[in-house]
Amino acid sequence: MNAITAHSSQLTAHSSQLTAHSSQLTAHSSQLTAHSSQLTAHADYVIKRIFCQALKQTFSHFCEKVFSVVSQLNELIVGGVK
Repeated sequence: MNAITAHSSQLTAHSSQLTAHSSQLTAHSSQLTAHSSQLTAHADYVIKRIFCQALKQTFSHFCEKVFSVVSQLNELIVGGVK
């Protein structure tokens, strides 16, 4: 019976360790989830910022081209009227 009692005590100790490790893993998992959410938010911010900057530059370039074409047309029209 001593051997059975010793094994029972060892199993109880291992069970307690496993419970503690399980709690630690749960805590780490929660931290990783939080960090993942933060990284996703930062990535979204960076992507939006880069995309918006590129869109603004493209629109600005487009507006410059339109203004240039309109100015040239205006010169042709005004020059043709004289």
